[in-house]
Amino acid sequence: MTERARLAEPSIPTGTYSTNVDTLEYALARTAFLSSLDADCVTFGIQRSLRDTFAHVIDMVVSVVTEVLGSRPRVSTLSRSLAFLQIDRTIFVKVEDYSRTARDMWSVADRNIYVSGYGNENQIKALRQKLGEIADQDFRVPKIIWHYIASHGQRSTATIQFSQPKPVQDEYYPWITSGVADYYDRFMQSEENILVLLGETGTGKTSFIRNLIWYSRWDAAFTYDEKLLSADDMFVEFLTNDVELMIVEDADLFLTNREHDGNKMMARFLNIGDGLFKSDRTKKIIFTANLTQPARIDNALLREGRCFDCMMFRPLSWNEATRAAAVAAISPPAESGRDYTLAQLFATRRRTVQGFGFG
Repeated sequence: MTERARLAEPSIPTGTYSTNVDTLEYALARTAFLSSLDADCVTFGIQRSLRDTFAHVIDMVVSVVTEVLGSRPRVSTLSRSLAFLQIDRTIFVKVEDYSRTARDMWSVADRNIYVSGYGNENQIKALRQKLGEIADQDFRVPKIIWHYIASHGQRSTATIQFSQPKPVQDEYYPWITSGVADYYDRFMQSEENILVLLGETGTGKTSFIRNLIWYSRWDAAFTYDEKLLSADDMFVEFLTNDVELMIVEDADLFLTNREHDGNKMMARFLNIGDGLFKSDRTKKIIFTANLTQPARIDNALLREGRCFDCMMFRPLSWNEATRAAAVAAISPPAESGRDYTLAQLFATRRRTVQGFGFG
């Protein structure tokens, strides 16, 4: 993140814009604003690389300006990568995507955002500080798209804004020897599209996925409805939209062998994983199951080049549970010589902190 401030009229950098009506409209608006000021203005700039829609970035800046100044700015969108905001003679803010992505402003894409502004010194300082605080975090907040069968019997979806989960620690998953963050990075960057998480209830599979979603800032489609998974609609939508993850929880029956167990859904998973239907966008599927025997899973799903990993989650030994409790700043397990699931380890705290638990 870079930041600058000076007393003077800033100029648009040469070569940044092409000569077109968008440039002219912006230049005229900026000139009119600057000429209306009674004194020199302060300018600032904040740069941030992120993955988001340009429309969401504009909304974020509008919210900050409204909060700081108590008045909602007028927004002029010039193109899919350039917009400016103005409040009378108080604030003039430019929001620009330097990456000049070819996609429209409503598509999720990797963007290089530069927010700059001109105006009264005190207000600019407050605005710059607030934008800087937000820029120190990721702009993108992932969403969960829940696919379900509504009461009328038809497929429906609900979009849920994802909230930051309680962080997991490496000590919660001692079998991941490289650490949780490194595992997330390798999965996100891998060519393989399938991840299978196995293990009994309470060993931390769901919490592991929650933190992966927050870490990656990927949107996720979610369902556990067998009827939806047995039709093509959800899969077609997943392959053609900008959602990066599909999560199928409690997939015990969906992962078994096609020949021996008559699993008719496996073909769809194989084609999305690494089959006929390929997308130029990130598309990954995570299965969770309470299975403890990987041999029951269809071998084709676990094929090298298709499956990143089939990871077994297990209870922690007493020593492992003690280390996990220490980093979580909770009481150590009371009984030595026995194993603990993460759910059991956090059981006391879970009764006092609503919504905190391990699945």
